[in-house]
Parts: sequence; structure tokens; C-alpha cells
Amino acid sequence: MTTGSAVPVQQKDRATGSTVTVTGENPPGESKAALTDDTSMTKWLAFAATATITCQLSGATTVRQYTLTSADDLPGRDPRNWVLQGSNDGVTWTTVDARNNVDFADRRQTRAFTVPATATYSRFRLQITANHGAAETQLAELQLLA
Repeated sequence: MTTGSAVPVQQKDRATGSTVTVTGENPPGESKAALTDDTSMTKWLAFAATATITCQLSGATTVRQYTLTSADDLPGRDPRNWVLQGSNDGVTWTTVDARNNVDFADRRQTRAFTVPATATYSRFRLQITANHGAAETQLAELQLLA
């Protein structure tokens, strides 16, 4: 009898290909498109210390994990506190995860966060409620993993 270890199932990023809306951006080079372009070499920038990113998916999806990637400069612009919420109608939102006092030790660092409960929604929004002290907020990448 042959035994082996289980092969982990690769998670698919549902943010890529979604319809993304943001509360602010700096087009053309630091726009919302950079959030889901699958590279940490670009970034999204909003001229505010707080911001909201909303992804409307093509259908209801169970997100089990999400990642945020810090941008290339100025750690003060990194998100520090946020809430991830899900919705099926864009009106009623349910908090699926909340984080406080998160640091990014490096530039272009990807941090993964597990969603503690099953979260099946067609829309997800990341409400960044505080950054690390700058007047702007930035991210290189957002992934919603199913």
C-alpha cells in the first residue's frame, strides 16, 4: 500500500477580473487597476488616510483568505486597521474579518489573512480605517482567495 501526503489545493484569486471601485485614486499610474493586476510592481494610491476598495465578483464566492501587498515606498501609507465585509446586494454588508495594528515590515510584502468563518458573497469591500500616519493610503495588490 502506498501512502502520501495530501497535495494542497491552489486557491484562485477572485479579485482579479472583478469590477473594482475605490473611494480615491491617482490615475493613470496609481489607479484602481493596479490592485488586481497580479504584480507588486504597480500600486494604487488614494489621497486620504482612509479608503474603501470594493470588488464586485462575477458570482457568489466563498472567500477563505485574502492578501494585501504593501507598495514600493513610504510605510506611513500602508493600511494599519481595516474591516473586510461581504454583501450580495451592495446595500447590506457583513463583517467577515477585522484587523488592527498590522505592520508591513518590508516594501512589496504580501501578508495573508484567513477569513475566520465561511464567507460566500458576490461583493467584498475592504474599508481601511487607519494607515500608519501619512495623508495618503496605498497598496500594491489585493487578492480574494477562494
